[in-house]
Amino acid sequence: MIPGPRFSTLPPPTCATPYRDATVTNAQMPDYPAIARRLGNTGTVVVIVGLSTAGAVSSASVLVSSGSPYLDAAALEAARKSRYAPQIFRCEPISGHYLFRADFSSQ
Repeated sequence: MIPGPRFSTLPPPTCATPYRDATVTNAQMPDYPAIARRLGNTGTVVVIVGLSTAGAVSSASVLVSSGSPYLDAAALEAARKSRYAPQIFRCEPISGHYLFRADFSSQ
């Protein structure tokens, strides 16, 4: 008989919030670039933001493009300037990711 995987039994977490996804604590609103507005560029940009255990931005890149390099750049800048709280796993902050979404409409 082949033994199965062995799992250690961990004690239950003892803090009030043992698990939490990364969150934005102070979102920077993106500036709508004047050139994009003049060109009639609209759309949604999704930026994947890498976070350290302290919630500091370690990386940011466009995951879903609007199709406009001007809107994508504005969303990246806003994502980098925003402030975040890290992911929590078993009461401890861990590095992780946050999806920052920026919507640009012509209104």
